Amino acid sequence: MDKPVPENQPTIRVFNAAHSGYRRANLTFHKGENLLPVASVSAAQLKQIQADSRLTVEAHAAPDVGADHSGAVDADPLGLERAKALDLTGCPDELAAIVALIAVADADGSLVLTSSNKPDIKALEALGLEDLDGEQVPLNISGAQRDAAWDWYQANQANAVTVAE
Repeated sequence: MDKPVPENQPTIRVFNAAHSGYRRANLTFHKGENLLPVASVSAAQLKQIQADSRLTVEAHAAPDVGADHSGAVDADPLGLERAKALDLTGCPDELAAIVALIAVADADGSLVLTSSNKPDIKALEALGLEDLDGEQVPLNISGAQRDAAWDWYQANQANAVTVAE
């Protein structure tokens, strides 16, 4: 995952909620976002990655530089209709990381709720985030941020796609 992917190459975006160095399908993932060239991932590997609750998969097609973009765009160019993905369209930037933490914890069953039925702040902070260099980013989530992120997630979780087979 250390080699940069050329801008004009279609990729698969894999978000790893586990630790850096997490392995699945004979691939090693950094914590956070990983871009994989489509040509380097077999159908069997993709299926294994999609089945892992710690990994979120989505298509990330690069623009085709010489193509005519006036026509319709294929909504699923890589055939990832069974992929688990979180659509953060419309989510305020300042809440996106918190919403993503909530979604990951909810998806893998580790979401801890308080007696008021809201995500526990300390549990979310303990999940942690890493920057692009793999350094731990300290989280200091306020009650107001947690409440706003939780409200947004609940109102938009239909956008967290998991299509049944």
